[in-house]
Amino acid sequence: MRHGRTLVALALSGFAASTAAQGWMPRRSVELVVGFAAGGSQDLTARTVERLLVANKLTNVPIAVVNKAGAGGSVAYGYVSQRPGDGHTLMVAGTSLLSGHILGTNPFDYTDFTPIASLFNDSIVFSVNAASPLRTGKYPRRLKSMIGVNARDVEEAVQEVKRWSGSKWAVGVYVNLPIDYPLDHPDLHPLWRAMDEEGLCYIHHSFAEGYPGYRDLWRNPFLGRSASHPWGAMRAMGAFFGAGLLDRYPNLRFAVLESGFGWIPFWAVRMEDQAKYMGFVAEGLKHTMLEYTTGGRFFASIVLHEGGRMVKMVSEFLGDHLLMFSTDYPHPESRFPESVDLALGWKEVNAGLMRKILWDNAVSAFGEP
Repeated sequence: MRHGRTLVALALSGFAASTAAQGWMPRRSVELVVGFAAGGSQDLTARTVERLLVANKLTNVPIAVVNKAGAGGSVAYGYVSQRPGDGHTLMVAGTSLLSGHILGTNPFDYTDFTPIASLFNDSIVFSVNAASPLRTGKYPRRLKSMIGVNARDVEEAVQEVKRWSGSKWAVGVYVNLPIDYPLDHPDLHPLWRAMDEEGLCYIHHSFAEGYPGYRDLWRNPFLGRSASHPWGAMRAMGAFFGAGLLDRYPNLRFAVLESGFGWIPFWAVRMEDQAKYMGFVAEGLKHTMLEYTTGGRFFASIVLHEGGRMVKMVSEFLGDHLLMFSTDYPHPESRFPESVDLALGWKEVNAGLMRKILWDNAVSAFGEP
């Protein structure tokens, strides 16, 4: 399951903040541009917005949904960029506005437009008819996933956790954070409490909004992709440990997925020093940053390209209870279908450590299947 695809309504950057503050009062018909064909999620979102604007009498002018499909949204971005920035051309856009620029497939980025509203977050799931012969094979209980919630509505997020926590598939919670909303925000305590009570693991996965990155890439996709996921995970670790969340919620566990792992020893030691040197962490922490990292409630998945030597180094430094096997399938980095054989071929990793990585540590993080 993939979470966190955020759809955002945008207008040209020329649509000045002062204009927006005075209220949106178009004088002629408005184009609501979608970068994909009719019938898709962004198209349906745009048409829902159009209906809501009309039904609630938020405008007296016609609104037309205009589909400009092609090149992962780039055709629409180019079209809107050439229109006057007067509030009469709006656009529904998704993560491709960020990822396309970072990967070099799109010349536009979010700074070329003015964000107006975050509409919703959706998830992509794989499912089959109940009568289908397709199953997870001999061990159906091993098919697990996480509960996706949004920090914009903490009360609803708590309800989601309680609603699904008893499901056989639910082993953790992924929290979608709005940009500039910190992981240690005090409003999130009811959510951490619910996860603690239900025995669920907090799962971090760095996305485009975690890039160091989405604001200062020097327009270099290589820098963005190389630094993005580790930095997002570093920030999450520092906020989580520094806020004392593991002290306050004794059943809470924390796992970093698909964000690299060779950086963890360096980061734990650096946080150890900076917590003393700089402060700005919660008062009365019961453990040091290194102790939180190695204490048995923090876990991280491996990425195959870092290899067996990195697995051995990290495990020797932090303990053999921390790393978990993962492939990042279906991304190209997964080396599918040789993913498992590749890891089993690492001569630096002995049989005992390999068992922990393949099974024991994931069970500690997420529970028995």
